[in-house]
Amino acid sequence: MTTIELENDGVFRPGETLRGRVVLAEGVPSRGLELRLFWMTRGRGTEEVGVVGIEPLRDFEFAFDLPTAPPSFSGALVGVVWAVELVDGDGDGEGLAMAEFVMAPGGEELRLGEVAEPQHLERRKWWKKHL
Repeated sequence: MTTIELENDGVFRPGETLRGRVVLAEGVPSRGLELRLFWMTRGRGTEEVGVVGIEPLRDFEFAFDLPTAPPSFSGALVGVVWAVELVDGDGDGEGLAMAEFVMAPGGEELRLGEVAEPQHLERRKWWKKHL
């Protein structure tokens, strides 16, 4: 099984260098492979993907300079997840391995909390009283 191993237990801060290593399964040719650094949304609604970097696999160790945003976060409706994927660049772009990681200030995924009483509801109550 082909795998991607990341340093720092897969936890990085914005602007740091993500470093890792690819371990190819027996029989997988190393020619024409690419590494893709990207973020994606997960949750309800339309899923989006932003590719930040694409590098040919030259050596089994790799490094990407991480951007400053968007940070990894999770909320009730949507979250942002960062990942590195190994794909067959010469073929159909098939994914061979993927490793998700956290990229956020403080090294922890941001968690969006619930709002007990959203402000727009308070305003609605005020307007109903005054109309």
